Amino acid sequence: MKEIYLISDEFSTYPTDYGLFLLGDNSHYFIDRQYLPIANSLKSGLSASDLFGSDISIYESAVLFKKIEDLKASGIIVEHSGQRLEGVSQVRETFEGLCISESLQSSFIPVEFWREVVESSQLNGRLNVILTAKLDLSLIHLIEQSVKKPSIVIKITGKDIWVTRPFAHTERQNVEALISQVSANTPFEGYLKSLGHDLYYASYKSNLDLLKENKARLVSLLNCIDLKEDTITTFCLVNTKEAKHNVNTFIRQGYDFNKESSHVELADCFVNYKHDCGTRVQSPHSTLDKLMPLISPITGVITHLEKEELGAYSSIPVYKAAYNKPLYKNSFERPSNEAFIQGTMGKGETDIQSQVSAICETIERFSAIFKGYEIPIKSCQSKLDLYSYSYHDLAPYSEAQYRNFNTPEHSDSKRKQACRKYTDQETLWYKATSLIKKSPVYVPFTFCFSNTPFEDEKFGRWHSNGCAAGNTIEEATLQGLLELIERDAIAIWWYNKVARPAFSMDKLATTLLERCDQTLGKDFDYWLLDITNDVGVTVIAAIGREKASGKYSFGFGCHIVEEIAAQRALTELCQLIAAKEQNSCIFDRSKIDTGNYLMPHEDVLPANKSIQFSENLKVMIEAIAKQLDTLNIEVLLLNYTRPDIPINTVKLFAPGLCHMWPQLGNPRLYQTPVKLGWQEEALTEQTINQQGLYI
Repeated sequence: MKEIYLISDEFSTYPTDYGLFLLGDNSHYFIDRQYLPIANSLKSGLSASDLFGSDISIYESAVLFKKIEDLKASGIIVEHSGQRLEGVSQVRETFEGLCISESLQSSFIPVEFWREVVESSQLNGRLNVILTAKLDLSLIHLIEQSVKKPSIVIKITGKDIWVTRPFAHTERQNVEALISQVSANTPFEGYLKSLGHDLYYASYKSNLDLLKENKARLVSLLNCIDLKEDTITTFCLVNTKEAKHNVNTFIRQGYDFNKESSHVELADCFVNYKHDCGTRVQSPHSTLDKLMPLISPITGVITHLEKEELGAYSSIPVYKAAYNKPLYKNSFERPSNEAFIQGTMGKGETDIQSQVSAICETIERFSAIFKGYEIPIKSCQSKLDLYSYSYHDLAPYSEAQYRNFNTPEHSDSKRKQACRKYTDQETLWYKATSLIKKSPVYVPFTFCFSNTPFEDEKFGRWHSNGCAAGNTIEEATLQGLLELIERDAIAIWWYNKVARPAFSMDKLATTLLERCDQTLGKDFDYWLLDITNDVGVTVIAAIGREKASGKYSFGFGCHIVEEIAAQRALTELCQLIAAKEQNSCIFDRSKIDTGNYLMPHEDVLPANKSIQFSENLKVMIEAIAKQLDTLNIEVLLLNYTRPDIPINTVKLFAPGLCHMWPQLGNPRLYQTPVKLGWQEEALTEQTINQQGLYI
């Protein structure tokens, strides 16, 4: 074995306590600390024979060799890589109309090459050209210095060349917005900075050859730049493809986030579209047109939107999207290759509906990320000047769960829900609005916003239950409420294993049933259960049983219109089965405690559906809030609509409702089946369904 492996010179390296971080131009990689010895060797050169030393077992050698091969296949490491180039004297050379940003000060820069490209283009003499390795705040000073000419920025490192539109020296706000959008899509770099690392950008000699090969195309690229279009144009040196990435210029003028988030007054808002398994004020087409400009891996809120390939037999469209999310030095979540990005999935009967669903789910989660301009107050709960709900009120874990969360040997301590019990320590709080009392109420700040850098997360963290996006606050609020109600009904049915009646599929459109049967009929038996409880809003469970294995899969839906609830449940079941999502999540279908509760019961009556449909979304929201108030459950609304996102986002809290994740200190979980006559005696934490519904 004579191969010598090296980390590709496309990556700069950063050692940390958790492992080795590799930072490339448009990519990053994390090597966990268990592989740190080989990672450190890879920086100087590692021979394959080093993996088979006398002090390494055959099994360990095989694991390490497999890791090496995986890294090689991913382009992270190479054989006999050329030496990384250090900074050269060209860094300090400047030409009239050509500037070098600070981010390039330690990189090899072919300044003469770029001078020739600029002088050969139509931009020569008209614009100030700034060469950079990164779109960061150091650019602002260079742009503001060029008073006589607008400045265009060219990112020259890596395999992808970026070119911005020209910016005048007075456009500080627009430049900051662009930099903010790009930074949001490089959370890996933000994390390294939070650890105290000064970032540098690797450069490699092979790029110079690629640049020379594409010189004419680069000149043409500069000639074709739209001087007014708010985009970044990218050019790939490898495949010569160009792409445009929209820069989001939307802004809510005069928008005071902290005021709007905590003081919400619902307005009359009428349903204009009812053909998408929902009640919307705009059609999916118009919503999609509004949101498509937000998709870009460079500047977007959403990194991508693509259709999942489900096989020829599936007629239900599934779309996937994702967003980048930050991590901080003291974040609860440990760094990994998956920690900086979150995937989402769309639900709908048509491509348009599924696309909008995936995008909106992404935005509702992205907008929940802590941005830094949210203003909480710091206090012990007992000293707050308004009524408040504690961490435990919003996530009522049992004493046994708290013990397990804080016992390192217990598997529950590794769950993302693991937390300590709050006992009136000084923490951060934020205001939400009570829909019944029309007054502010304090809730824990880390339940309002995700990915915060605060140690308060040890008492509890944000989750997406009750979050929703909509064309109006009212549209989003209704969807968030329906999600809370759905999860409550699921929990009471699942953990108590209560028998529920069937929901007749005869009530559904023939076209929907035909498409579902195309997806499910060959491999699954399936049926619908009505699991509605005392909230009075229809909740349907779609149950699928695989014919070959006998394994179960689930889909759920909730709506005031019972047919829409059933449509949503069936669609979700089809999507989860077709996408095999349930096979990859932490919920093990093979361990489901099968029983009568999974089957429809003809002798059981459905719960009363007390909430009636209205064309006015506000009327339905208020009716649900009043019904929950009769159950001693208060509905709280947090409006976290962002000033630069053209759609509204909210989070609903309803302390006292159950979550389908096990929160076993909630009395409602045990008392409701007895109250409704579904069971004669209340179950206990020891006798309920012991499988947590982590789906």
